[in-house]
Amino acid sequence: MLAPVGRGVPNQETGAELHLSPATARTHVGRVLAELGARDPVCVPTGRHGDTSTR
Repeated sequence: MLAPVGRGVPNQETGAELHLSPATARTHVGRVLAELGARDPVCVPTGRHGDTSTR
């Protein structure tokens, strides 16, 4: 779940990528953000230090 969020993928695409409904993806994204103490997906660390490209 964290990889698509870190890439900035919308909930609908995240759901499709992970074979979930958009609503389920939205719920999981919200829970991941809450667990990380992040307000929005932009705050999620991606592990790509110094790399700002979107792959």
